[in-house]
Order: sequence, then C-alpha cells, then structure tokens
Amino acid sequence: MLPKAHRIAAHNDFEIIMRRGNTLDNGYVRFFWMPNALAKNRFGFLIKTRVFRHAVQRNQWKRVVRDLVQPFLNPKTSNTGYDCAMLLYKFPNIASTRTAWQQPICDLLARAGIINHV
Repeated sequence: MLPKAHRIAAHNDFEIIMRRGNTLDNGYVRFFWMPNALAKNRFGFLIKTRVFRHAVQRNQWKRVVRDLVQPFLNPKTSNTGYDCAMLLYKFPNIASTRTAWQQPICDLLARAGIINHV
C-alpha cells in the first residue's frame, strides 16, 4: 500500500492533473503527470468500469498497480516532485498477471522522466 503522503485521493486533484498535466499513452494505460511543489511523488489510479464491471475487480487491479509503483517512491530510483495519475482503460489480451502490467507501466514512467532507469 502506498503511504498516505504519496497518494492522490481527491477528485479535484485528479481533474487538475488530467486537464493541465502532460499525457502519455501505450494503448492500455493513459499516464498523466505534472510537477508539484512537494519533495515527493504522489500517485493516483483509475480504472474504467467497462474494463472491470465489478468494484472488487477494479480495486484488486488498483492494488496490483500500486505495488508496481511502490519501488519508485524511493528518491534514489526516481525524480521527485510530480503528481501522477494512471488511467487503465483497456485490459491486455495477454495473461492477466502482475507481470503483464509491469513492463508497460515501467516504460511509461521512464518515458515521462519519473524514474531514472527501467
């Protein structure tokens, strides 16, 4: 679980990031980010209801994606000072495992300049 200081939970914060922030897309995940005035990165996750109809499934995959992002909270492995939102809008046809999401998410973080290496 992400520490509270590294979470984005307010609806208003998501709207600001998605409207004013930069965007990257890989066909499954749309990644929004913008600089913040903090010395840490904050992350928020959204999953479209058409991907998973049941809240239980959406919450399960949010936990999986949070676990993938957790190692990049360390300032040694990432550039700090960003608010980031990930919108999962399409489920890949490959096996629905944690490893199926790991590389696409790491690639997006690297392309955005959030992490120093993959």
